[in-house]
Amino acid sequence: MTKAVWFLFLISQCCPMCAQADPFIKTIDTVKMSVLPVACSTVPDSKQGLAVKQIKGTGFFVNFDGDFITAAHVITDNFKWDKKGEPDPDCFPVIYVPNPTWQSARWFQFGRCTVDNKIDIAVCKVGLNPFSLPELHLARLHLRSRVPEDGTAVAFTGFPQFITVPITSRANVASSGEFITPGQTDIVIDKTTWHGVSGGPLYLADGSVVGIVIRMGDYVLSGMGFVRQTSSFLKFLSEKKITIWQEEEKPSTKKKKK
Repeated sequence: MTKAVWFLFLISQCCPMCAQADPFIKTIDTVKMSVLPVACSTVPDSKQGLAVKQIKGTGFFVNFDGDFITAAHVITDNFKWDKKGEPDPDCFPVIYVPNPTWQSARWFQFGRCTVDNKIDIAVCKVGLNPFSLPELHLARLHLRSRVPEDGTAVAFTGFPQFITVPITSRANVASSGEFITPGQTDIVIDKTTWHGVSGGPLYLADGSVVGIVIRMGDYVLSGMGFVRQTSSFLKFLSEKKITIWQEEEKPSTKKKKK
């Protein structure tokens, strides 16, 4: 066996092992069960159902109550409700979740959202809580406040260019700081995001979310993506009493006094 053939043989044997060792592989599968397309549809009809007109952005579940987070501009630029809380029939607000796969998705209507345009965050509640339906096997994501160091490997998942299944891209943290809004920390990644991914999570290999996608770079910033760092809106969620997933505290090891 020549050296070249032996080298190719070693690569073929190592690659499957490398794939199994990649911590992002399993994490991405979990994230796909939490992300959702924020879409306009026709008004649901008892006979014909509904038809999706356009996916406007991406969101993701943060608790078991059916609350999802997205970017504020996804909501304010596309959806309207009247004083009675009835949605605009021209852009009926729905999300989709896998049932149990994305090829047979199930839709849910969502209502008015709690919005903060300054930090570009919106929290919306689904009418019927999808987590009350165990056959859907959904997940929710953990928010992490610490800013990842430059060079940290990250990924983002969303529904770009009207694609109805979640699409994932890998990237690295390029920098962090106040790039767009004064007083708001943003993360710059070395990969361009896509139209339709706004509101989607940026996450680490362990699945913890470090921010949400807010815009793609253009002109001289082309090729980069901008993400609003999680700590910018954790206070907002707390003030609005939005329950989020927090890591469970470890049981106390102290002995009880007799």
